[in-house]
Amino acid sequence: MKTNPITPQGKEMARDTTLDAYRALAMLHIVCVIHIFYLLGLGHETARSALLFEMPAIFFIAGASQSLSRNDKGLRETVVNRAWRVLAPFYVSLAVIYAWMALMTVFSEPTEKFNADITQLTLRDVLKTLATGGCPHIPFYGYTWFISCYFIISCSLPLQKKIIKKIPIWAYLALMVAVVATLTPLHFPGEIEIKNLPVYNFFFIAGYAYYRRYSLKALVAVCVVTVAFTVYGFAQGFMMPMQDHKFPADIFFLIFGTAWLTVLALVLRKVRLPYPRILKIWNVRGYNIYLYQLFSFYAVYRLTDPWMAAVGSDTLQFFIYAALVFITATMLSYVTFAIEKYVISKAKSLLNT
Repeated sequence: MKTNPITPQGKEMARDTTLDAYRALAMLHIVCVIHIFYLLGLGHETARSALLFEMPAIFFIAGASQSLSRNDKGLRETVVNRAWRVLAPFYVSLAVIYAWMALMTVFSEPTEKFNADITQLTLRDVLKTLATGGCPHIPFYGYTWFISCYFIISCSLPLQKKIIKKIPIWAYLALMVAVVATLTPLHFPGEIEIKNLPVYNFFFIAGYAYYRRYSLKALVAVCVVTVAFTVYGFAQGFMMPMQDHKFPADIFFLIFGTAWLTVLALVLRKVRLPYPRILKIWNVRGYNIYLYQLFSFYAVYRLTDPWMAAVGSDTLQFFIYAALVFITATMLSYVTFAIEKYVISKAKSLLNT
């Protein structure tokens, strides 16, 4: 049910639909641009690297959303809330994916590139997926890595609020930058999961602290420095492929993400984006679309595989894929979103009885 937050004075605060539009556009960028590049193997490396700002944007937007919330939840309440909003939909989707894999194993013929065969899954594969990891034996299923990262960071916000009250926010963010820079050259077991946390926490807290609350001079200064460094890094080649700096996330990815966020902040700072129905769908159902996107990609792949090579142009292939994935994902969400809401509602009812 849609509700409006209430100010301490009792007045209703209008919903920030521009932030909703940002969230929808970020999700569209992930599913219909970045994942077409990486899951379908399209795009020149320069474009693939230059446009890889989707996760810094998502975490910044998530932090900004928390800054607008009037509900000052404690740690326990936050963990419970995030578990229902983040983990519960994920496990519902995982159950659906495993059911689909079982059906595909029985009724579908394998393709040259992708074979949906549940018997190929090892115990390690199953445990990894339960821990929100991807799986090479499930077609197009490598995108769930961010869920545990986001869950940990969002649950830690009540603790981080206490720290922010005691030290300046710029000092706190500078400390995170120092941690990221220190961890960057180190290699150890589980480094991807560990290194991701301070990088994405930086973007999350930056959104929480600075969304519509910033010094223009400071924003311009940070933008100039980070953009200059990023352009130099791309020209010299040590910041490409950017995917290598994203997994695990390092200091170069943090600088790159900051460059993009500051440029976008300057360009959009006085722009109020429209919020049409299609953006509302991708905002409200965005996480659901993200979770079930493998079905869209698999359907589009099976549909286009016999003839896509004849198209020739990578650019034209990209736009065909983008249009088909967008249409398929949007239509599929009418089903998957209903399944998600029904199952979670039943689960909550059972736990409350």
